[in-house]
Amino acid sequence: MLNNAFVIKALAVAALCATCASTAQAIEITVYNTAIFRPAPNGAYQLDGFGRGDTSRPGIDSIATDAGSFATQVFFDTWNINVSLLSPGNYQFNSTVVFATGSVLFSNVAFNSYDELGHRNTVLFDISADGKQATGSGNFSVVKPCPVQSCVWIDVFGTQDLSVGQTGYGSNLVAQIPEPASYALLLAGLTAVAGVAGRRRFASVKK
Repeated sequence: MLNNAFVIKALAVAALCATCASTAQAIEITVYNTAIFRPAPNGAYQLDGFGRGDTSRPGIDSIATDAGSFATQVFFDTWNINVSLLSPGNYQFNSTVVFATGSVLFSNVAFNSYDELGHRNTVLFDISADGKQATGSGNFSVVKPCPVQSCVWIDVFGTQDLSVGQTGYGSNLVAQIPEPASYALLLAGLTAVAGVAGRRRFASVKK
C-alpha cells in the first residue's frame, strides 16, 4: 500500500538535491499547492495554477524587489497537484513543454505519481541544450483516497537569478484518458516483456 509513500518521496527529493551538492549555495526547497487539474474540452483536463514568476498561469509570484540582493541560485520546487476533479484511473499527457523565462535554467523536471500499490512512476522531461525548455510525454495514475498530501506532483529543479525581470516558468499541460489503442500497445509491450522473462527463466532451468 502507500504507507511508506511519504518516506519514499522525501528520499527521492533528497537524492535529487544531492546532485547539486558541489555548489556552494544551499538549495531553496519550495512546496506549492496551487496546481489543479480542471475539466477542459473534449474530455481533457487542463493543469491550472502551475508556474511561477511572470507566466501565463502563475502559482505564487517570486520576483525580487531589491535587484542587488540576489545572485544566481539553485532552486527546487515541488508542485502538489490537486486531482479532486479527476476520477481514479490512468491518464496521459503528450509533448508537454515547460518553458522558462528570464534567468531560469532547468536542470531536471519530473512528473510523478503513485499507483494503487504504492509504486512510484516518474516521467523525466528532456531538457533543451540551452536549459530553457523541458519536454515530456507519459502516463500517471490517480489514486483515491491518497494517504499522503499528494499522490501526483511535479518537481522542477534548476537555477535562477531573481534580479532579472520576467523570471519564472510555466506550462499548458493537458491530461486525458489514454485511447484504447494506447492501452492495447501497453498491454502488448507488457506481454512481450513477460514472455522474454519467462523464456529466460525456462532456459536457466534447463541448464
